[in-house]
Amino acid sequence: MSSAFRTFTSAAGVGSACYLLATSTWDQVLLLFLAASLGWCFFVSIMAKRQANAPRIAPKKVAKATPMVAARSETVVPAPAAEPPRKVYKFPIHQLAGATIPKTVQAFE
Repeated sequence: MSSAFRTFTSAAGVGSACYLLATSTWDQVLLLFLAASLGWCFFVSIMAKRQANAPRIAPKKVAKATPMVAARSETVVPAPAAEPPRKVYKFPIHQLAGATIPKTVQAFE
């Protein structure tokens, strides 16, 4: 199935479900949700049984590969110099902890 056809089919299904919910009474809507949840429970139980009955596949054993030895060269490249650690500045929360909210002007004085 092409992707466009699946998209159209899904859109048609969602549109028809919205139309059905919009034109139904509350009793019908609740019954539809009940039927949908029962159907979902049935579907999940069938899929769980299939998964339980599925044959177990053992993972393949991978043969250990011999490590590849890099070709040595006569020139040695020095390692880059490490950067000095940067200083961490702490946020001055102690200055904000004692801060007070400015008093507002009372309108009814």
